[in-house]
Amino acid sequence: MLDLMRKHAASWFIKILLGAIVVVFVFWGVGSFRSYQEARVAVVNGETITQNEYAQVYDSLLEMYRNQFKNVLDADTLRSLNLPQQALDRLIDRKLLLQEAEKLGFVVTDEQLARRIAAFPAFQRGDGFDAKIYERTLAHLRTTPEQFEASQREDLLLDKLMGFMTVGAKVTEAEVQQWYEWNGKQVDIQYVAFEPLRYTDVDAPEQEVKRYYDKHRQQYETDPEVKVSYLFFDPAAYTDGVKIGDDAIADYYDMHQDDFEIPPTVEARHILIRLAPDALAEQIEAAKEKALDIQKKALAGEDFASLAEKYSEDTTKDNGGYLGTFSRESMVKPFADKAFSMEPGQISEPVRTQFGWHIIKVEAVNPARTRSLEEAAEEIRNKLVQEAASNLAYQASLGAYDASLGAGDLARAAETKGISLKTTDFFSDQGPKEGIRSKSRFAEEAFKLKENEFSEVLELPEGFYLLQVQEKKPATIPEFDEVKDRVREDVIAQLQREKARSDAEALLAQVKAGNPLSEAAKGFGLSPKNTGYFKRAGAIPQIGYEPSVSAAAFLLTEAKPLPDTALEGRKDFFVIHLAGVKPPPPEGFAAEKENIEKNLLRSKEQQIVEAWRTALRERATITIQERYRNP
Repeated sequence: MLDLMRKHAASWFIKILLGAIVVVFVFWGVGSFRSYQEARVAVVNGETITQNEYAQVYDSLLEMYRNQFKNVLDADTLRSLNLPQQALDRLIDRKLLLQEAEKLGFVVTDEQLARRIAAFPAFQRGDGFDAKIYERTLAHLRTTPEQFEASQREDLLLDKLMGFMTVGAKVTEAEVQQWYEWNGKQVDIQYVAFEPLRYTDVDAPEQEVKRYYDKHRQQYETDPEVKVSYLFFDPAAYTDGVKIGDDAIADYYDMHQDDFEIPPTVEARHILIRLAPDALAEQIEAAKEKALDIQKKALAGEDFASLAEKYSEDTTKDNGGYLGTFSRESMVKPFADKAFSMEPGQISEPVRTQFGWHIIKVEAVNPARTRSLEEAAEEIRNKLVQEAASNLAYQASLGAYDASLGAGDLARAAETKGISLKTTDFFSDQGPKEGIRSKSRFAEEAFKLKENEFSEVLELPEGFYLLQVQEKKPATIPEFDEVKDRVREDVIAQLQREKARSDAEALLAQVKAGNPLSEAAKGFGLSPKNTGYFKRAGAIPQIGYEPSVSAAAFLLTEAKPLPDTALEGRKDFFVIHLAGVKPPPPEGFAAEKENIEKNLLRSKEQQIVEAWRTALRERATITIQERYRNP
C-alpha cells in the first residue's frame, strides 16, 4: 500500500522523535499478527494472543520503565510494577476493543493509513515523507513496514472507536466552577507534631523482644542469594586491534549526512521578570508593565547587560543575562519562537513563558550548516572503532559460549581460551556489591539459572557476560539470637510510635474539651506552629509531604475545626487545628477555565472508556494459559 511512497522518496535516516513511535509500541504492543503455531498466552473470544505478542509488549514495558527509572529500577520496584500482568491486561484490552470496533463496522481505508504514517515526524525529511527514512527507522526498531502498517491500521480503528465512545462526553460550566473552587481552596492550620524519636527513655524487655520475634518471624527472612562465576568481554579491551581506514570514514560520512547537520543557533541575553505559576491576573499585568519599562530603557540605549544585572530575576543576572548559544529545542517554545525570529542586535518586546516575562537581546544568529568530513572524521573513527570492538567482544563471547557447551563447565572453557574467570560473593536480587556495573540486570539473569547451569551470552551496556551458577542459598528465617539486636530496635521503634500516638490523642482530647492548643501543648513540652496557607496537592509548608494531614486539613470547617483523631504521618503524629480558609479569587477563574474544562473532559472520557473495557471483559470469554495466570 505504501509502495508508491517508497518508490518516490529518497535520503537517509532521521533519529529525532523515535520516542513517539516507541510510545505507540509500548502502549498497545507491536502488531497483532496471529500465528496459531506460536505458543498461546490467552484466547479472547476465540482469538489468540501469542507468546510472541506477549513478549514484545513485556519487553517494551520493561524498556520504558528502565528509561524512566534509570539506575534506580531495582528488583523490588520491578516486582511492584507487576509487568507480566500489565502486559497481559494491555493485550486483552486491545483485543477486546478491536473486536468491538469490528462489530460496530468501523473500517480504515488505505488512504487514511497512508496519511497517518506520512504524518509521523520521524519519517519526514524536509517538507515530506521519506520512504528510506521510514524503512530504516523501522529496521532500527526491529520491525517491518508490513508489521508496522498492520499495527497502525489497528490503532486507527481504535481511534475511531474511542471517538465513538466519548462523543457524548460534556463538561458543564458549573462543573468547571466547582472544580476551580475545590482545587483552588487553601487552608492554614495550626499543628503540633509528636516525633517518636523524642521518647528516648523507651526500652524493651528481653521477653517482649522474643514475643515480637515469634509473632513477626517472617519479616526477618533473608533474601535468596546466588554465587556465580563469570567471564566478562569488555569491548574496550579490543579497540587496539581495530584499524579504521580513511575510506571507511568517508563512506560512513557520505551515508550519514543527516547525522552531521548542525541546526541553526542563536546567541542571546535576556532579562526575566519572574512570575509564579499560579500568579493572578493583576500580578501578571504588573510584571508586564515592569518589563515594558525595562525594555524602553534598553531601546533608549542603556547597556542591556547592566540592565540585566540590575533588574533580572534569573540566575543569569550576574553574567549580564548571558544565555550563550542555544538551539531552538533547548528553550521553551514562546522564548525560542521569538529569539529565532530576531536579527542580531534586536531587542524584543516582553515575551511570556511559564517562568514570567522575558526581554530578549539577540547578539548573533548562526545559520544551519553541515559539519565537514574533516570536522567529523575523529568522531566517526571513534564510533566505528567502538562498533568494531563491540563486535569483536561479542564474537569472543560466542566462542567462549561454544567452548563452554563442549566442556560443560565455564572454568574449563576459560582455561582453554586463556580468559580470566571471576567469581562473585553471594548476592541478592540487588546484584553483586562490586565488580558489576549493571547490577540488577546481572542478578536478574543469575537468578534464572539453576546450580551449575551457565547462561547464554548476556549483553549489558558495559559489555558481554557468560555466567555459571556455583551455589544458591534459599531464603531462610534466622534464629532469634542472630537477629536479636534488629528485633529490639524494631520493638523500641514500635513502642515509641505507640507513645507518640497516645500523647497526640491525649492532647487532642484536651483541646476538644476546650483547652487552647497552645496551652495544652505546653504539658507535653511542645508548642504549636502555623503552616501558612497551602493547597491540596504537594508539600505542606513547615511539615512537608504528608497526604494524611493534607486530606484531613481540607475536611475541617469553622464549625468542626479539629479532626476526629490524631493523624499518623509518615514519621510523626499530628494534632491539627483549622486556622483559616481562603477560597480562590473569583477573577482567576477566567484564566483557568479552559484548562480545567480540558482536564475534566479528558477525565470523563477516560471514565467512559474504562467503563466500556470493564463491560467488554465481563461479557467476554477469556482463557488464560496456566503459566500466565496471576503472574
